Amino acid sequence: MRRLKFNAVFSSLRTKLLTMSLALTLIPSLVIGTISYKITTKQLEATGMAQLKQDTLHVLALIDEADKQVKAGKMRLEDAQEMVKQEVLGPKNEKGQRPLTSSPLLAGGFLPATRGLRAPLGSVE
Repeated sequence: MRRLKFNAVFSSLRTKLLTMSLALTLIPSLVIGTISYKITTKQLEATGMAQLKQDTLHVLALIDEADKQVKAGKMRLEDAQEMVKQEVLGPKNEKGQRPLTSSPLLAGGFLPATRGLRAPLGSVE
């Protein structure tokens, strides 16, 4: 009896058309969505890597410039270190900590390090 009821539901033309139209709509939508997601993910990753590379080169240039000033005797080592920290991390607040959101060189509150490791910034220097 139950088997007859199931066959009766899918034997109507309306049900068959509805099932086919849903399948013809959902399958291409899922394929397009998946492909778009993968392409966008790759592009965002490439853009992020390029930005991190640019930021790293900027920090290295700052360190190099500060090192030249220290070697020329124009600046003390401690002052040069603080200058670089202030440029990269931002100024300290009244608690003696550096806020995580003040610097354009920060990548989500973390400064990228070598080999994929990330070092947290802020109160720990």
